[in-house]
Amino acid sequence: AARVRGNPKQFSQMLRAVLVNACEAYANQDGGVHVRTTTRKRQGHEWLRIEITDTGQGMDKQTLEKVFDPFFSTKFTGRGLGLSLVHGVIQRLGGHIAFDSTPDKGTTVCIDLPAVC
Repeated sequence: AARVRGNPKQFSQMLRAVLVNACEAYANQDGGVHVRTTTRKRQGHEWLRIEITDTGQGMDKQTLEKVFDPFFSTKFTGRGLGLSLVHGVIQRLGGHIAFDSTPDKGTTVCIDLPAVC
């Protein structure tokens, strides 16, 4: 099993923020959230990948371009820094985050973090 280095509280906040968004994406319809972890080699290093997929409403291109903006929300009222905070934590850990989303089909968030021995 791959391990990553970082603050456990920040890691927990990061995952919670992504999971809450995923759960809210399908709140008014049938759907679900799936979490998958894998390890992979890239450029001679091992990486932990966390994929969080929801079967919710998805996002269009304009929304995807704003997901990391502080205080951006697709909901009537936002709760704070959300994905802006997630992005910052992942960058500090030396990782990457990417979204793949299709309106009315859902979203997959891929988080890649460098693994430590």
